[in-house]
Amino acid sequence: MPAESSITLHGPPMIRGNRMYCAWWGGGMAIIDCTDLRDMKLVGHIKWSPPFPGSTHTCWPIGDRPYLVVTDEARGKQKYWDAQFMWIIDARAETNPLPVATFMPDREKYYERPGRFGAHNILEHLPAKGPWKDIVFLTYFNAGLRAVDVSDPLHPKEVGCYVPETPAGSPGVQSNDIGSDDEGRLYLIDRWGQGMHILEYTG
Repeated sequence: MPAESSITLHGPPMIRGNRMYCAWWGGGMAIIDCTDLRDMKLVGHIKWSPPFPGSTHTCWPIGDRPYLVVTDEARGKQKYWDAQFMWIIDARAETNPLPVATFMPDREKYYERPGRFGAHNILEHLPAKGPWKDIVFLTYFNAGLRAVDVSDPLHPKEVGCYVPETPAGSPGVQSNDIGSDDEGRLYLIDRWGQGMHILEYTG
């Protein structure tokens, strides 16, 4: 179903304090007051579909700051992939969240490769302290895993990447999801069944 006409909770909602942050596929993103889980209230909402394709996948706050990382998933059947990227949302005025920046890897390098080119998911852990403070680990399908510094939310900057090699006989790679463990290892899995890569971010 086209994202423009499908409104459904997609990536997992994230709760920080008494606020819940949600991605709604064709419905954009929302900030919800969840002080009372039996009587939640909408605080702020924004959608950009149309004119953008939508498919909003994940909405996550950056540490303890009033900024959010939001991804639009590159869909498989429409050539929308040059407009589905990572957004930074300014949520200082919660009732009026605003997009202030976007991130996309080198389009010319990846766009024509097999499979989807575009954002998907992030490592769902954006700490306020520690070595990964202000680093977003973002899966980008045929552009692999990207590490993006969001210390300046108006100017997200790539600080590292890992694009798996294409296995023999395979059309390509589709880096899909990313997890981590307590030792700082990253676990990158592929949508096309190309296995799992275990990585270490060295900065």
